[in-house]
Amino acid sequence: MRSLATAALLFLWVSAAIFTVHAEQKLTDISYTIKARLSTQAKKIFGEEKLRFKNDSGSALRVLYLHLRPNRLKEGSIQARTMGVKNFDSIFPYGPADAYLLVQELQLDGHKYEIGADAQLDDTILKLNLASPIDSGNYGEFSIKFVLKIPNGLERLGYFNENYYISWWYPELAVLDSNSWHHDPFEEPYQNFGSYSVELTVPEAMVVGATGGFPESEVKNNDGTKTLKFSAQNVHDFAWVADARYKVEETEWEGIKIRSLYLPENAEMGKLAARYSKDVLEYFSKRFGKYPYPTFTSAQINGLVAGAMEYPQLIMNGNLLYKFPKQSTLLDVVISHEVGHQWFFGMLMNNQPDETWLDEGFAEFAMIAYAEEKYGVEHNLADLKQIPEPWRDLFKNVISDWRSQFLLPNYLNVAREGREEIVTASPQKTRPGHTPLFYEKGALTLFALEYLVGRETFDKILQTYVQNFQFKQVTTADFEKVASDVYSQDLAWFFDEWLRSTKTLDFVFEGLTVEQAEGKYINRVLVHQAGEMHMPVDVQITLADGKTKLTQRWEGNEKFGTVTFITDQKAISAIIDPDEKLPDLNRANNTDAKFFDSSPFVDHGLLHGQQEDGFISGINWNLPRLSINGKLGYSLGLSRFIYSAHHEKNFSFMDQWLSQYSFDLGDDGHIRSLDAKLSLIFSTYPSLGVSLHHELSVQKFYDQRYNVAEDDGFLAGIRVSYALSMRDRLGRDGTLKLTYKKGLSEWGSEYVFTKYQDFRG
Repeated sequence: MRSLATAALLFLWVSAAIFTVHAEQKLTDISYTIKARLSTQAKKIFGEEKLRFKNDSGSALRVLYLHLRPNRLKEGSIQARTMGVKNFDSIFPYGPADAYLLVQELQLDGHKYEIGADAQLDDTILKLNLASPIDSGNYGEFSIKFVLKIPNGLERLGYFNENYYISWWYPELAVLDSNSWHHDPFEEPYQNFGSYSVELTVPEAMVVGATGGFPESEVKNNDGTKTLKFSAQNVHDFAWVADARYKVEETEWEGIKIRSLYLPENAEMGKLAARYSKDVLEYFSKRFGKYPYPTFTSAQINGLVAGAMEYPQLIMNGNLLYKFPKQSTLLDVVISHEVGHQWFFGMLMNNQPDETWLDEGFAEFAMIAYAEEKYGVEHNLADLKQIPEPWRDLFKNVISDWRSQFLLPNYLNVAREGREEIVTASPQKTRPGHTPLFYEKGALTLFALEYLVGRETFDKILQTYVQNFQFKQVTTADFEKVASDVYSQDLAWFFDEWLRSTKTLDFVFEGLTVEQAEGKYINRVLVHQAGEMHMPVDVQITLADGKTKLTQRWEGNEKFGTVTFITDQKAISAIIDPDEKLPDLNRANNTDAKFFDSSPFVDHGLLHGQQEDGFISGINWNLPRLSINGKLGYSLGLSRFIYSAHHEKNFSFMDQWLSQYSFDLGDDGHIRSLDAKLSLIFSTYPSLGVSLHHELSVQKFYDQRYNVAEDDGFLAGIRVSYALSMRDRLGRDGTLKLTYKKGLSEWGSEYVFTKYQDFRG
């Protein structure tokens, strides 16, 4: 019954994704006219708003909905309950949340609405039961007075040390599209396109960055303030930042004025942010279609810590990003992700709560593609050009790349354990115990599409998609249709595999045979698709000279296949997916793997707290076929060899059971150890809102300690532990975590019994 029910639910979600139609905006010609005054003493914004819109829905409107998004930051809000007390309070390190958006006065077409009477407030949603319906084709106009209390916090809206970052801050009209009203109180928005005319009154010394870029006018007032006027068209929001300490770095690309606002203590990285923004805008304009707005601003803020957030024509970057050295590509790559959103969510508006992958997956793809284009496919976590030549090769041994570090690991772990949810599922429709990988699987889907159709066709698909739906709402179905039309082939099979299933790829090299006939070599590579997914893949051979490499594509229509190369030299090796473009679950079996592989390492005891170890050198070793790895080295300080070996495997033997076993053997010059551990993880779902994760571990350990200041001797025994954790649907820890451990150990001749509980709020 469970399998049947699961299949039925999956069918409903898949069907909904398949038959989703283009979501046309039904409230049109929307214009916001806002006058706002910032009080730095009260930490409030006092605003007056005129909101005009046209009803193009085809029927009369009898209700309207407004978003009051800052109310999500109040104690007791839906967001606070969803995040949990500890996580929510971490946003406000200097006191409790006290944010709110208070509507003081609201009129629609001259009729005054009273909160609690004909206007009902529910968390972040204000519902109006209209006194008079608005017929299709007619306009409605709001007149609103509001007060925003700005929180002293590190979220997307707030202030810290007189640095103000203001977003989602005014009463905003909810979306009515061809499917329905969208007024869910979720954190991520789904918004209308419109025009904005905004006057901001701030202290005269403040530097302001905003949607709309450069102010159209600036008036100095008699009370020590100034009023700046901004305007923007074809945008879905208006956000701004302000700080008297801001420094400005300006540049330009093809008529687009680009600004970086930064704090003076981070001048070097702040100036680089302007160059990074220019590079990204140029690269994305060439690949996706030109950036259509006249200005772009990148701003350093004291919120978001090491995160960043996108708004029309403006991105906000967390303060910590500017603390990294210029050799790091972190700031550049994070900026590229947020600039990617200027296309995917900025120009093309998707329903974030329902189809998150359409913006986050696309922005993640854009980010990785930019990093690989600018800094190379390998070692692009650092700008090697900024590292002196003699040190570059050394850094290459320790510096990885964005794709393998931030795109693949999470996907591979979740997919191997059978916990992946289809990427088109919304967080609210995710099956318990499963994880939709909007960023990772979304980006991997786009890389796979590029791999399938080729770079030129893929770029044409994205350019057509942007051109056809610029300043409109979009759905997955819209993108799928454009892709099939441009490719001139039906790609439904591809999107079914990548978006609406959790099938995986596991290409296996089964062997290489070589025959000689008529002076030629017939080289046959035997290929096996051990995964469930159908996907073409490149197969490459290396000829006897060790230099010549030839590549063919295997279409992958069957589970097994043969790829034949006719050559003048015989092939000596073969590999599947040589450029590692596809997310293969087990890349070790893509070639006739070496039985033994190694790389050098250097270390010093100072780096791991054992100064007496002195200088250490040796090799990291790997047995790919056996999934065993470790190190072998020599410690000059101890005058002895050290070694370690590790084997670990995740497995799933039953629905909802996610398990792992591991073995460790080692001698670091202080402890000889032999450990084995088996962990069984089981998930239960007592309610719709939470899941309980039970982890039972059994560990057999043996440690012999020597060359230590104290506690020489043996420690051996079996330890059994049980952990219970409560999580919400997004996999975040809830308000309870209980751990119970029981072990019997021998330390010298003394027995030790341990038992403890750990409650975490």
